[in-house]
Amino acid sequence: MAQVTWTITGRLTVEENEVNGSGQPMTRPLTNVEVEVSASNFGAYASWGTVRTDSDGYFTLRETKDQSKRKIKVKVRFTDSELEINTGALANVGDFLSPAIEVFEHANEVEGPSINIGTRCFKAGAGGELGDRDNRRRAIAWYVCKKLINTFQATDPYFDFKDKVKIIYPANVVSGLCYANALTRSVYMHTTNSKDLWDVQVLIHEFMHLWNYDHNSGTANWFGAVFCPPDLSTHSQAERRPIAFHEGFAEFAAWELLHEVWGDEPDSKRTRQLPYTRYALVHDLYLDTVDEVEQNDKGVYRALCLLVGRAIYARRFGTKNTRLDSNPYPEKVETSGFDCPENPKLTIWDVLKVFQANPAKGYSTEWQVGNNDYGVRRFFDRAAGVLDKLDEATKDLLLSLIDPNSVEEPQSRCQELSWQIGGTQPIDAGQLTSVKKPLTR
Repeated sequence: MAQVTWTITGRLTVEENEVNGSGQPMTRPLTNVEVEVSASNFGAYASWGTVRTDSDGYFTLRETKDQSKRKIKVKVRFTDSELEINTGALANVGDFLSPAIEVFEHANEVEGPSINIGTRCFKAGAGGELGDRDNRRRAIAWYVCKKLINTFQATDPYFDFKDKVKIIYPANVVSGLCYANALTRSVYMHTTNSKDLWDVQVLIHEFMHLWNYDHNSGTANWFGAVFCPPDLSTHSQAERRPIAFHEGFAEFAAWELLHEVWGDEPDSKRTRQLPYTRYALVHDLYLDTVDEVEQNDKGVYRALCLLVGRAIYARRFGTKNTRLDSNPYPEKVETSGFDCPENPKLTIWDVLKVFQANPAKGYSTEWQVGNNDYGVRRFFDRAAGVLDKLDEATKDLLLSLIDPNSVEEPQSRCQELSWQIGGTQPIDAGQLTSVKKPLTR
């Protein structure tokens, strides 16, 4: 029988309503997924090989065969040289391979040689394996982590991971918690019949732990974060500085990446997170000193929010004894008629660059998360040393805003305009009025 070139085409997507926080269904392309096409021959299936989807989720496989009618079967695996989504196993014992998920099969033999299976979408209510909850979540994990990896690579080669990372879902973790293991380069998303911890923000949080492990000098932090004793756990009220920073950074980075990558989508709720007032630090987080802020992951998280904050000079942070109406977030104040310094307008990408060694500016190694001297104050000092947009005076101001015992306000750096009463002079927060508008982030 004459030989012809069979052409099998299609598209792979996932429908989700979690990533941008709007709750609205969004269809996402599945990029660089491994696609295997098999065809029946006398009732038995034989593989025709594998191809990968393009950036929009499309794939094409060509194979030279005779013109006999055949059934076509298509399976996908979420794996490539950078990322792998594995099915669950007992954490620290072993991981199964990325499962082959069947997304298409002909019920009857069909004629070729051109076959388009259409768009196969992982979504709730879809038939077969496409509608399975765990498969849908694996597809979402692939979309999210692949999107982040590609964005890291396109933004700055330094941001790329040093080797392949894995997402284990669903994982049966002994502790009953999600976590990241630097030794296995895996994120374990704990989900059992009795406890479901799946959450996109948690996924990115753990994913950024792996990024942190890849972008610091030394490995002492691995054992502190992965095998931390009960009295110094990674979420205690008082932790060692590197552990508090490690956890606080992961939480900060997760929210900032959701805002940076998906915040511009229609109806997105992924807004930039705000720092806390001094009253909130003391009465909500129970942190009475700047040392305690530095040794608490929630304190570190809210401190890092200051680095990427906007309109800092139009915010009042108050004192530890005075609860603002806007608590736990700083109060908006009116600064028209005053000349305030330009806000640094740093982004998550600026913060990630602080990890990089910069010998020309006096930083010969990457950020040392395993060094007990490396806390959030030292990170702010390093940020001012390597980022041209952050000067020393602004850095000192930001540090005063995470000190529960300070009373300094950003407005102390503003000047009353010369055409206002009394000419050009410094102002204090008492000269400003609160803005009675809903607080936005």
